[in-house]
Amino acid sequence: MKKLIAILLSLISIFAIFAGCNQSASEGGEASNPTATVTATPQPTPVVPDITEKTDYTTDAWVAVEIEFRAKKEVKDFNDAVLDVTFTNRETGTQIVMPGFWDGGISWKVRFAPTEHGIWDYVTATSGETDLGINGKTGTVAANNYKGDLDIYKHGFVKTQPNVRYFTYADGTPFFYLGDTHWNMPTEEYDSAGNRAGNIQTDSHFKYIVDRRAAQGFTVYQSEPIGASYNVTDGKISKADIIGFKKMDLYFQYIAKKGLVHANAELIFPSSATQSGFANNVEALTRYWVARYGAYPVMWTLGQEVDDAKNQAAGTLQVYQRMCMQIYKVDPYHSPISAHQLNGASVTVDGFVFIRGIDGGYGGYDPTQNKFTAYTRASSFKDVLGHSWWANQWRPVVDQQYNFGIPKDYWENGQNKPIVNYEARYHFLYGGDFCMRAQAWIAYLTGHVGHGYGGADMWLYQGTYSFDSEAFDGVENISIEKKKTTYWSDLIDANISNELIYLRGFMESVGWYELTPDFDYGKAFKKSESKEGYYACANNKDEVYVVYLYNRTTDSAGSLVNMDKNATYTAQWFDTRTGRYTLITKELKTADGTYDIPQKPVADDMILLVTKN
Repeated sequence: MKKLIAILLSLISIFAIFAGCNQSASEGGEASNPTATVTATPQPTPVVPDITEKTDYTTDAWVAVEIEFRAKKEVKDFNDAVLDVTFTNRETGTQIVMPGFWDGGISWKVRFAPTEHGIWDYVTATSGETDLGINGKTGTVAANNYKGDLDIYKHGFVKTQPNVRYFTYADGTPFFYLGDTHWNMPTEEYDSAGNRAGNIQTDSHFKYIVDRRAAQGFTVYQSEPIGASYNVTDGKISKADIIGFKKMDLYFQYIAKKGLVHANAELIFPSSATQSGFANNVEALTRYWVARYGAYPVMWTLGQEVDDAKNQAAGTLQVYQRMCMQIYKVDPYHSPISAHQLNGASVTVDGFVFIRGIDGGYGGYDPTQNKFTAYTRASSFKDVLGHSWWANQWRPVVDQQYNFGIPKDYWENGQNKPIVNYEARYHFLYGGDFCMRAQAWIAYLTGHVGHGYGGADMWLYQGTYSFDSEAFDGVENISIEKKKTTYWSDLIDANISNELIYLRGFMESVGWYELTPDFDYGKAFKKSESKEGYYACANNKDEVYVVYLYNRTTDSAGSLVNMDKNATYTAQWFDTRTGRYTLITKELKTADGTYDIPQKPVADDMILLVTKN
């Protein structure tokens, strides 16, 4: 019966796709949102009645449940004992082994997110110097199908797959990564508005931001543990540290409650990672972190700018490589792991040489070529076990043609792992409104499948970073006063929030995960020598062409090439500031497969969308 229902749902889905493809815009007016031909995503599981059998715990699939065990004695050190709990689904036989953690005193806990419907039996296993007296404890968890509206629980946790360049949910549905950056997350007031809330009325600065970002359509919350109220630099976890971890729990749990994926760095800021206590005990501490937070929807990023072999204090790199492998070993969900990289002009995948002056880079004057050259360094995590995506840090120029070399290195040499522009220029720190919009569009059209926005007062809330110098992003000056007086309450509903959601809607409508960046290949876009426009271009074979024209003039930059000469296309402009489409024509046909792009309707950044009818 289940198979029959699934077949019927698939037929309905196919019919809906064909019906959607018949929608078209009216000639000469504002165009409708285009329907792209994309890979059909898995359908919702047929409705299954809730489990009525009595069990010890009840939750929904993918929603974490917490189970406590009371030991017969207290440990002297948190790693004097090890707790593992094996969960087995009675019907399917699926097994998940989840590490447990000490929560102070004689309290030991395990957090478990069942991956499918059914009754899960669990049994504990302990080892180590201290006998906790809880070995062999058994129980049951009933997991009903999730019936809410949050995608992360409807489709399951985010994952990566070999040779798949984009993230998916557990059921294979593509996951769109749009992040918001909070390196000082633990300092954001949880129980008050704080002193930078402006006119916003709230009893929680932190929860207000999470609520707004979730409602706006962001999907990822990016954080560092800067300002955490625990201290593990000595390699130990004390009773006082447990209080700090309990506070951190509140942040992780609320982010999960609102359906955001938490791209989090682990435990400590890298400058302290080489202290002997931490470095010597990094595997046990990493296990503890995964045990506490691995049952929530997360992505692991290890630490701030740790992927840079030559720019780290001695031993830091090795500590984080060990951390990466340990996460992969103990995380049963295999949530995606990355190592946050140094600026993209400094570290890429394999490293390369380019002409200095665009997007920075290391290097200097080369007398043999009579020019300044620059180089990037190769990643130190490319082949580390568990590393599965690229947390790039790239600041593409927005007042000239961006440097093709940096994203090309990821696309061509990055082992087909998903690429995220994890950290770019921050709003009102190094860039203004136009820069925020432009760097996001450039990212998604150069092979990145994710982008992290950051506002200065949200990125490092009340941090110590100096704001005492002006900045210029190539288009807009950012004054010292602007930096110091623009607070999170001004940024949370800034225009860029809507503009990034317009970007997300557009990309989802064209099947962003099937786009291939053109760079300077000339396979989809050919730059005109007579036109001065700047562009980023991606296409899906000859079916869909997307060109971002970001010069501050009406110049169009060039032509589309290799189009189907026997087909007709629909051409539209998409306004990045309003999210509106304007039809150019529904009957575009080329004699030689080339379309000379007309002038932009306005002297600002615009998207040209051309789709085969």
